[in-house]
Amino acid sequence: MKHIAVLGGGLSGRFTAWGLAQQGFEVSLFDKGTRTGEQAAAYVAAAMLAPLAESVEATPLVVELGRQSMDLWRDITGRLKTPVFHQENGSLIVWHGQDKPLSRDFQQRLSRANQGQNPTVRWYAADIAAHEPQLAGRFSDGLYLPGEGQLDNRQVLVSLADTLEGIGVHCH
Repeated sequence: MKHIAVLGGGLSGRFTAWGLAQQGFEVSLFDKGTRTGEQAAAYVAAAMLAPLAESVEATPLVVELGRQSMDLWRDITGRLKTPVFHQENGSLIVWHGQDKPLSRDFQQRLSRANQGQNPTVRWYAADIAAHEPQLAGRFSDGLYLPGEGQLDNRQVLVSLADTLEGIGVHCH
């Protein structure tokens, strides 16, 4: 059996080690940080699953990969050894009154990136208050983007460490 060393225990390193171990390789993962991943970029990342929101700035390929990642994350979080917070309740984009011109620009870019389709729902103050009570009274309107989601990236890192240890990956 081949023994493979993976250098770097951030999100990519942990996924690489997991994939190699699932293919039958003996794997050792080396990282200067701890198993909780405080030094990994994924530790501080927002962990937003937001291909629609990203379509405003991203290339069509990146948006398509983001859409495909929604299914991948659903599968991944279901196979990890310990639970990870993962939801797909959409994203809410809000803005303050002085930012109304920017909101119009955002909506135009979103429409252009999605070939004129309007995949958003306009929420007014009452909608925002009903769905996100902590924002009540702070915003007069916003855009709800259904189908987007969020992960707890720190839980993902720890759960990957648990999963790796559980399948015999040597973590150093």
